[in-house]
This record gives sequence, C-alpha cells and structure tokens, in this order.
Amino acid sequence: MLLVDHEIKIPSKVNPALKLRVLKGHFATIHSHINCYIDMTMLKTRQSEAEEVAKAMAADYQYNKPIDT
Repeated sequence: MLLVDHEIKIPSKVNPALKLRVLKGHFATIHSHINCYIDMTMLKTRQSEAEEVAKAMAADYQYNKPIDT
C-alpha cells in the first residue's frame, strides 16, 4: 500500500489553487509518534505553489498589520 493512498488534500480558504497535503498513517521517530503527516514540501519548493503561498500570506499583512519602523 502506497502512502499516496492515504493522502488527503485540503484546499486553502484564501486561494483554492493551494492545497495542503496530509498523509494519514503511523509515523514514528525517536522522539514522537504521529498519526498524520502534513507535507509542506510542495508548497515550499515548487515555484508556482511557493509564489501563490507568498501572495496569500502577504495579503494578510498588506493592510492589516502595523509596522514599527
């Protein structure tokens, strides 16, 4: 059974083109055991998706956040 069989894609509320991939299963390290793995690799490394993530994040700061200079 491949991990992709357990993949869930969660679309962004801000930009439906962005999807967060969640893999269900049992993942264990020396320090932790988890049931879901949030894969952010594509969002950070794929140029088109990384650009869309940056735009979505920047939109929140464009007018709503005071900047102390």
